[in-house]
Amino acid sequence: MRGSIGLGLALLLAVAPAASAQGPVATVPLAAGEMLLELTSMGSATGRAGSAEIAIQIAISAADDRELRRQYDRIVTRLRTAARDAGGEIEIGELMSYRDMMMENAADYVTNMADFDVAGEGEAASSGSASAVIRLRDLARIAALMRTLEGIEGIYSDTTYRSSDMSAVRRQARDNAIAAARAEADSYAASLGMRVARIARVTERVEVDFMSLMMGGDPAIANLATSGAAGSDPNVPAHVRVGVDFILAPR
Repeated sequence: MRGSIGLGLALLLAVAPAASAQGPVATVPLAAGEMLLELTSMGSATGRAGSAEIAIQIAISAADDRELRRQYDRIVTRLRTAARDAGGEIEIGELMSYRDMMMENAADYVTNMADFDVAGEGEAASSGSASAVIRLRDLARIAALMRTLEGIEGIYSDTTYRSSDMSAVRRQARDNAIAAARAEADSYAASLGMRVARIARVTERVEVDFMSLMMGGDPAIANLATSGAAGSDPNVPAHVRVGVDFILAPR
């Protein structure tokens, strides 16, 4: 006799004689009285980022183009010094005046000037912007670097942390997923008055409907779409979803 019991992400196939065992794990026959329990489990782990990338936007205004250039040069000098003191690498783009932007694209110029005024800078005879990136490998120095950047007027920054190797973190996440599945299997077995006899299969080939999950499904599973080696937090997460098939046997 075969049947099924469904609960959460689990699919429990009822007792089957060995001679007629059917199902996803065809190579693992079920003995008399045994059950196949299929579970899907999520495991998460966190690794410390190994580097950071700080994107910097320079936005300045002055009475004339000459003073605008002086302000830009002063900011560039301070940024280069800050990056050097932190042991980082820096790339700085050329100053682009809003007048030049207007010549390239009048619509963009109007938008930029509107945003600039809203930011509180007010009208100025000359104004412009530039971008820079600081790449830092020693995260022990990032706090001091950020304090220095906060003291430089006319810049805005955004930090992205990166991990060069997430393999160890993913292994830990996978171990956590399998451990969680085993705990769930023990719970199922106890409820049925049975025991976990063995594991029949472990796979990461688990179908996920990302669209439905992102529209309000399990947040932990939805995070699979965004987890990776970069983010705004120095603690970079990894999520692994596994399917584990257990064989339950009578006590």
